[in-house]
Amino acid sequence: MARRNIGRTDHSAGQRFRTLWIIGMAVLGLLVLVLVYVALTQNRTSPVAGTVPTPASSAPVDRATPTVEPTAEPVVVVGPPTRNLGAVDGERGYRASVTACPGDEPIVQATEDGGSSWTDFAVAVDPAVASVRAILPGTGDYVALVTADAATCAPQFARSYVAGEQWESADEVDTTWHLSQDATSVIAPGGGSSQPCEKPVQVAATSQTAAAVLCADGAIVTSTDAGGSWSAPLSIPGASAIGGADDGYLVVVARQNDCDGAQIASIPADGGTDAPEPSACLQSGAAPQDNAVAQGGDVIWLWSGDAFARSTDGGQSW
Repeated sequence: MARRNIGRTDHSAGQRFRTLWIIGMAVLGLLVLVLVYVALTQNRTSPVAGTVPTPASSAPVDRATPTVEPTAEPVVVVGPPTRNLGAVDGERGYRASVTACPGDEPIVQATEDGGSSWTDFAVAVDPAVASVRAILPGTGDYVALVTADAATCAPQFARSYVAGEQWESADEVDTTWHLSQDATSVIAPGGGSSQPCEKPVQVAATSQTAAAVLCADGAIVTSTDAGGSWSAPLSIPGASAIGGADDGYLVVVARQNDCDGAQIASIPADGGTDAPEPSACLQSGAAPQDNAVAQGGDVIWLWSGDAFARSTDGGQSW
């Protein structure tokens, strides 16, 4: 009968038990390490127990928005014209520059050939005057001027019965339309004063009761009752001078519509409500204040800088 080696069997079983125990402890240790790692990871990404996570606010943040100031439109200021022009008909007319006051006696130029040639005449009167403010042609060889006293610059009146060759003063300035001495009011024939705008710069009349005023802001107002009332302002871009016409007024439009010079626009006696379309361009390069316009018969006369021209078709050609 074979004999079992009981000692060797027990020894092998003990070794297997120890091996399994070591493996089990290793697995258990590894499991503990995994659990610790997981716990640490959860603690980093999860909120603490018992606390309520604060949600991120979705409300818009009240940040100060920079205020963008609108670009101010350039303020257009129309200065008093430096030119005066008066026409009797298509061939005869007068012109004068607006000179300083106080100052020397002014010069009026006369033409009898439509502006091809001009003759100078000094306005020598007593008391002395300086600067021509308006030219008022009449019938025949009569022509009158609104001028200024050479010392005080108060409005004065001078007239000629010989087409400007000789002049005399007359106490008749209150029979004409003109601006007050401080150029804040418009004086109508008879002496009535009114302020149709904050700063009138030129007045043009067609009768004792009808006139138009160009204002420093570029607006034009008209009156048909000697200044008792005025029309609503009519804004014409580039308006720089005005003159009387047979059926209303002529307006010089300076440096508009790609015109390096002057154009003419016509408005009715009541001023109208819409800005009119300007005429053909007279290229002159003139500054806006260096323009003047007049009508004699059916002919429009335009003095713009160094350029002088006439039109027989309402300004469609020069």
